[in-house]
Amino acid sequence: MEAALLASSVLSNGLFIGVSAYFVKKWMDKKDIESEQNRIYTRDAAKALADDLKETVVNHKNELKNTAERLEGHLDRIYEQLRSANGRTAKLEGNIITIKEVCAERHKNDVKG
Repeated sequence: MEAALLASSVLSNGLFIGVSAYFVKKWMDKKDIESEQNRIYTRDAAKALADDLKETVVNHKNELKNTAERLEGHLDRIYEQLRSANGRTAKLEGNIITIKEVCAERHKNDVKG
């Protein structure tokens, strides 16, 4: 009788451990699949974000390049206007200096005479 009780106890404990192991394995397999799906989802999301950032950087780079070219064109026109204005100013200053020298010469002659 004791042997039968012991055998049934071992059998029931073994059965309980077997069923528990089956459900633990099933749960662990489910968690592994979820983990793999999360890893794939995260990788795909990171790749999509990286691609989006690359595209944004390229767009900003092109926008900055276009703005720089446009500003450079404006600066070139401003520099050309400055050169022209400086040339006219130099001519006017040269004429004014000449006029002052002529006036000074005339006044010297007028004072002496």
